[in-house]
Amino acid sequence: MKPFLRRYFFDKAGRNWDTAWRMGLTPWDLAGTVSPPLIDALNYIRKQNLNEHFEWNACVPGCGTGYDCVYLSLQPEIKSVVGLDLSSIAITRAEEFANGKVQPNKLYLICTNFFDWKGYIPHSIENKSIKFNIVFDYLFFSAIEPSLRLKWANTIATIMHPNVGWLITVIFPLATLESDSFKGPPYHVSLMDYRSVLDPLGFELMMSTENVPSIKPRKGREMLAIWKLKS
Repeated sequence: MKPFLRRYFFDKAGRNWDTAWRMGLTPWDLAGTVSPPLIDALNYIRKQNLNEHFEWNACVPGCGTGYDCVYLSLQPEIKSVVGLDLSSIAITRAEEFANGKVQPNKLYLICTNFFDWKGYIPHSIENKSIKFNIVFDYLFFSAIEPSLRLKWANTIATIMHPNVGWLITVIFPLATLESDSFKGPPYHVSLMDYRSVLDPLGFELMMSTENVPSIKPRKGREMLAIWKLKS
């Protein structure tokens, strides 16, 4: 596990994600560990649906090596998981990590640009685009250029089920008075950065907390926020 998230690593990789993976410039990677806030988030959502029986489709944009995808795939409520990443190297490593851990037809790892993706899963048993009950974003929002944030929100709204769709966001690294929010990735972000693009599209903030089970280097530097898409 990297001791801290180094900024400006992307310049060293020529601002290319495949190069970053090839050179090992991946300070966000948790070396096989599921993101701790995801566990808390799922438990929160379960409590909101105690009297409902359902199966979830989950999506993880910017999935990297797929640790969170595998964790989601192993949850009993999860019908299918789609992990997306722009880097073919990341997807190859995710496939290697998932090999032997996940049931067939439950996890789909796709190398694609999230903003161009229409929800279609190649070679899936459904053979059609699907809607998602859960979207998990950790370090994807803060990795993209700020000019793409509204497009990020619109894309998520497009692929999610209204009324039963949950968006889990881990807001990291949190902006401070001293931080430079114009240099990245990762760009320093705040809850208001998310609200400014999600609120107009009908996302309701259901909970937010800085009391997050973070890994040690990220303690006090991140926030968990969970949203629901209303019709």
